[in-house]
Amino acid sequence: MSGGVGFIDCDNDGKLEIITVNGSSVDRYKNGGDPMITLYRQEDNLQFKDITADAGVTRKGWGMGVAVADFDNDGWLDVFVTGFGCSVLYRNKGNCKFEDVTAKAGVNADGFPTGAAWGDYDRDGNVDLFVPRYVHVDINNLPQFGGNERYCTFMGVQVQCGPWGLPGESDLLFHNKGDGTFEEVSKKAGVNDEKAFFVMQGIWAGLRQRRLA
Repeated sequence: MSGGVGFIDCDNDGKLEIITVNGSSVDRYKNGGDPMITLYRQEDNLQFKDITADAGVTRKGWGMGVAVADFDNDGWLDVFVTGFGCSVLYRNKGNCKFEDVTAKAGVNADGFPTGAAWGDYDRDGNVDLFVPRYVHVDINNLPQFGGNERYCTFMGVQVQCGPWGLPGESDLLFHNKGDGTFEEVSKKAGVNDEKAFFVMQGIWAGLRQRRLA
């Protein structure tokens, strides 16, 4: 399971680069995983070049989703990548050169996060980060086919066809403190309900109340 694609103008030249999120397999993940994303820089005539290594976005794991925003308001778009077991925040230092600031910023979303979404929920001028998490999966004790979890047959192969029977994981909300760091406030904000599991993507929206006469 994986997916996700993102667009970013990481060098501010007016042309969009492409980020593809890479999956993995259980065996490869246990041996270090695969590059979580690949970054393609747009050159002339709609040609793209793989600049993943040169850009410094080389963290390995099992990529799930990607969200792009300028979290530190320095004029360069940054990248947050969700992945099974770990996530990563790449700060754009300029011209598509990134540094991993996950630990420094305090936004390591572990467990099974899938999508992610940036939004300034408190209107302080700094984008905050919401990270939904799917279900709890123990990579060393995977559900067995024919157990309590449902399974399907696809092209003659038994596969898990849904998360039934697996426990949920709470979602995560990271408040941007404006100094390059975040505070995890999901419980304080009331968005950490484990009963709301099977969550794969969050969307920010502004709801305006209108008084009716």
